[in-house]
Amino acid sequence: MTLLDCWIVIGSAAWTAIAAQVPPGSRYCYSQAITGFWKQSVYNVLGTQAEIQPLLDLLGNPTCYAWMQGDGLDSLDQWPTDPSGVLALMKDHVEYDASGNVIGTTPATLDAPNWGHVFLGQAERIFAGDFSNQFSPEFF
Repeated sequence: MTLLDCWIVIGSAAWTAIAAQVPPGSRYCYSQAITGFWKQSVYNVLGTQAEIQPLLDLLGNPTCYAWMQGDGLDSLDQWPTDPSGVLALMKDHVEYDASGNVIGTTPATLDAPNWGHVFLGQAERIFAGDFSNQFSPEFF
């Protein structure tokens, strides 16, 4: 069983509405979801495909992006990752002046991604490293 790091793009009302219907095998995955970092309503969950798929079914199969835990590669066979879709969810880079006032923002790009992450009680943080363009073949 491969553990996936999955972004589910869905409104908070829809997410909350399925709480009573979540099957036992998906409850931990559902209850540990984190949201609030991204531009849109994204729920970041960790789980196997068997734990995540029932949530997606209950939600009407919303947009979902998933990476394999460990090597960071897309879940190519299940939920293909669209680079423009992932970048559109990332927060903009904020530019400040010497006094700490916001003077501008720049959207995330392949050259300058904003891989923010919050999970399981951790503080908000930005991951260092390159934004891979090793996405599903249909997006090239």
